[in-house]
Amino acid sequence: MAGSYFYTVFKRKLKGKNVYYLRILSEDGKRIKTVSTKQTAKGAAYRWAEAHYMEHIPAGLPGALNNPTLYEYAKDFFLWGKCDYIARQNAKDRSITPGTAAGRRGHLENYIFPQCGVRRLADPTAPEIERWLLHLKSIVKHKDGKKRDLANNSKNQIIYTLNAIFGEAERDGYITRAPNLEPFGKKRRKHRQPLTDGEIETMFPTDRRDFLEVWDEFYMGVLAETMLSTGMRSGEVRALWVSDILEEAKALRIFRQLHRDGTYGLPGRQRNPDKDPRRIALLPDRTLADLLEYLGDRPRDDSLVFTMNDSAIDQGYILKRIKRAAEKAGLGRDIDAHSLRYTYTSRMRELMITADVPDTVLQKLLGHSTPSTTDIYDPFLLDRAVKTALPSRPAIDSFWETDRELPALVGE
Repeated sequence: MAGSYFYTVFKRKLKGKNVYYLRILSEDGKRIKTVSTKQTAKGAAYRWAEAHYMEHIPAGLPGALNNPTLYEYAKDFFLWGKCDYIARQNAKDRSITPGTAAGRRGHLENYIFPQCGVRRLADPTAPEIERWLLHLKSIVKHKDGKKRDLANNSKNQIIYTLNAIFGEAERDGYITRAPNLEPFGKKRRKHRQPLTDGEIETMFPTDRRDFLEVWDEFYMGVLAETMLSTGMRSGEVRALWVSDILEEAKALRIFRQLHRDGTYGLPGRQRNPDKDPRRIALLPDRTLADLLEYLGDRPRDDSLVFTMNDSAIDQGYILKRIKRAAEKAGLGRDIDAHSLRYTYTSRMRELMITADVPDTVLQKLLGHSTPSTTDIYDPFLLDRAVKTALPSRPAIDSFWETDRELPALVGE
């Protein structure tokens, strides 16, 4: 017994081993809360319960740790294997990868804990936090020895981390309402302008000598060419296996993506567990021929297609090489890896409209869960709008006809 409460420790069998749980009860035996101690030994579980039971008494009840410091509450946040928030989000198919968790943990350790960790959880208001963020400096010193103001995007990432913590604190009853933190800068979806036909010809010339002049190495040009002509994301092309190239079908299997932290996952950002995000991409003859030439006599096994020093190519390196190729080709504007996916979407939609192919086909080729997502990638083009409207031409032509017969009204 402890103060106004009893607590008991009991075990459950999970995945073949015993895990002990703490259960807090009121004096009249009412169950207050149950939480895992994450201990597998009974003695260790009781010691954990004695040290931590007060932290789990909901705020507002006698004896509760009503207003812990930000550090006391969030000390295990975004630590993989220790954070209940991550486990619950992943269980609900709102996946948080180890890389994302590590980034969020970095925000806590580098910025939030050093300057705000001793503040009580219920103390900070939204204006106070935003004022702190407004003048926050980077932890990295530049060549002149000074620290620069943190970029808006970095400040927004810290806001996402704080929102998760305050949301959990509200859910657990430690605060009545989470601060409403607004993002810095105008929140908008970044839009890339697709490459024009002339820019495609300049960046991906058919002449081999000119091709190598732009890309330096054949394999990097083939990688970018594959992304452009299939709409693959950079994480998907990095995870492409040799066995995914279906030569006879002239297609690729897109079954996985490689995250920045080196872990594999399903392609794209599919959140609906009832939909399989894996897909295929049909290859133009030129792309298939260049892929097979690049592979040469390599065995058709489960090794990566594109490697660098026997490892997967870094995502940042792909971006760097695409930007350099655009500069060498004289495009005169900035593009990135996702610009190739935008170009594929725009180009294929126009070709499919001409060929009377349903728009849902393009949606499936891109791995989008909804048509509206495909529309985001595709800018308004006047010529295409005219082609799309052509089936209505007979109706438009009869607009000024006043002597045409109309159906009789019911009841006349």
